[in-house]
Amino acid sequence: ADHVGLRWAVAGMLPGVLLAGVALTTLSDRGIAAGSAVLIPVGVAPSGVGLHPRRTPGTLAVAGSASGFMGTAAAIGGPPLALLYQDIGGPALRATLARYFLAAGVPSLVVLVASGRLGGDEMAAGLAMLPGIAVGFAASGPLRRHLDPVRTRRAVLLVSAASAVVALVKVLAS
Repeated sequence: ADHVGLRWAVAGMLPGVLLAGVALTTLSDRGIAAGSAVLIPVGVAPSGVGLHPRRTPGTLAVAGSASGFMGTAAAIGGPPLALLYQDIGGPALRATLARYFLAAGVPSLVVLVASGRLGGDEMAAGLAMLPGIAVGFAASGPLRRHLDPVRTRRAVLLVSAASAVVALVKVLAS
């Protein structure tokens, strides 16, 4: 895991989560989802043409802020940091992102409760995801040897782009 980079990303995440709280109480769900969905292709496009953003304290803080906002407001917080860490390989990527999301979970939950966006339905949906999380965790051990940096980078770009498409479809369907 990139412990130094995580400090910058977590520092950036906190203002992003707070901004999400403001957005959740003032903007429509459709507007939040559309804005988040548009941000992802903006991040994926440079990587798709071979440009790789450097990890600096500034880019890490910005990615952490975008992730904190998008994760809290639209439940798609992975792409900003995943795109920044796309070149480090599977084990380091998983360890870094897992630690980041562990740190981001509590502030996001606090903001969601404070904004009235975390109720029984949302808790039930979260609990319904637990079996998938368990299966993913169990599969990650045997599959990790197949995640070289090239495959990891492709997977990061593909999953990031797919999350944007899903968010846009949700916006258009609502």
